[in-house]
Amino acid sequence: MKFSAPARIDLAGGTLDVPPLCFLVRRAATLNIAVNRRVSLQRHDTPGQLVQATQQSHLADWPLYTEALAYFDQSPQDFGFAVENQIPPASGLGGSSSLLVTLVALLNKSLDFNTSKKVLLDQVTVLEHRLLGKPAGTQDGIGAIHGGMSWIHYHRGYPVVEAVQVPDFLRRAPLLLVYSDEQHHSGINNWAVVAKACDGERQTLALLDALADNAHAMKAAVVADDETAFFGTVREESRLRRALCPGILNQPMAAFAAEMGDAAACKACGAGGGGAMWVYAPGLAYEQVVNVASRNNLQTWKVEIDFDGVKQEDA
Repeated sequence: MKFSAPARIDLAGGTLDVPPLCFLVRRAATLNIAVNRRVSLQRHDTPGQLVQATQQSHLADWPLYTEALAYFDQSPQDFGFAVENQIPPASGLGGSSSLLVTLVALLNKSLDFNTSKKVLLDQVTVLEHRLLGKPAGTQDGIGAIHGGMSWIHYHRGYPVVEAVQVPDFLRRAPLLLVYSDEQHHSGINNWAVVAKACDGERQTLALLDALADNAHAMKAAVVADDETAFFGTVREESRLRRALCPGILNQPMAAFAAEMGDAAACKACGAGGGGAMWVYAPGLAYEQVVNVASRNNLQTWKVEIDFDGVKQEDA
């Protein structure tokens, strides 16, 4: 039995999906898009073991697996798993959530639980909170579960997922990511924002309201297939993010963004500080972006939109 799920790029409104911000910010909404870097997980025939790449380790040493098994009243000694992961750790692409989605989907299937996407998200959200030990958002799990482009808004604070048709201008060419192997931890950065908002810091609350307004503007640009307006909202998202978290771009990423100038919108994925950054530069050739990235010691990746979401590979 084998399941897989995609990574995601948070286009606009990230962090607003984290409670209690989704309750506090009246127009809280997030727009994201799943991409074809996937994590896959399958049952392994050696109970109690986790196989990844060429290494094998004890499943009991990995909290993500032990928490999920405990949630289903199962023992690590009754399961073995093999994982293949195309999402680098701490990349800001929601990789840990994608892995958790595959694991929970596989466990539901193994235990003959017939669950909806909503129930799967509820299960994953509970586990995200337990693993992080702090409030956790829902957008990473939604991207992994649904695939495609998701508009996530909140009815009385609870997530409502709306599939959005991907505009033609985002289908014409692969999406570009630049990557720094400097580790970062989105949960820590998000928690700092949540704490400031709960303390009533006016600047933080104003920036969160502005992020919500910009997310709505981005969705309107997508629906209208208006590439110029969309480009402007990506740049505004990036500006607001840097105001909210001044360290969201590490030094190589900041230098890259400065060199790209007005020709590109450079948006840190996740809460930033390292990992991946989405580069939206529709007027530039791929080789131009690669050259600037190389000068700043950054890798460049092409990714495509993944419309599948979580799925059973061997069905």
